[in-house]
Amino acid sequence: MPAILSEHPGARLVLIGDGPMRSGLVAAAAESGVPAEFLGAQSPAVVLEWMRKAAVLCLPSVTGQDGDAEGFGMVLLEAQSCGTPVVTSAKGGADEGIEDGVTGYAVEERDVEAIADRVSRILGSESLRMAMSIAARERVVERFDIRACTRSLEDRYEQILSSTRRFER
Repeated sequence: MPAILSEHPGARLVLIGDGPMRSGLVAAAAESGVPAEFLGAQSPAVVLEWMRKAAVLCLPSVTGQDGDAEGFGMVLLEAQSCGTPVVTSAKGGADEGIEDGVTGYAVEERDVEAIADRVSRILGSESLRMAMSIAARERVVERFDIRACTRSLEDRYEQILSSTRRFER
């Protein structure tokens, strides 16, 4: 965030959510002089309100020592459905949840410079932000509509059941 603020001094960092790392993050923000709002856990309505007014949603993520990694981050789809571009290092999100360079940016884990660069690109270009906003919303509607996904899943189940029934005869 210090690198982002050097280019965009009016940028705000708002963190929503809670967990065991919160106190360390609050301390790190204070130590680095980054003005940050830590809102803690919020209702879905409040989260939605923040997503709608955000210029960008950033979801940095790293694989844990035990191999645990961020799966498919629904928050990426939720933000994009609001027309908010995303920047992430989440494996599932980077692979399927966004279209890199079109609806947001996917970066490598722990690449803090790349995260800051991509967030700064979005904040620094109204035309890029608007293009990503439109593309993000269109992509979510096209690929992740719950009714279409449910229909597709039900069709797949039917295919599996039909093939299983053939073997039972």
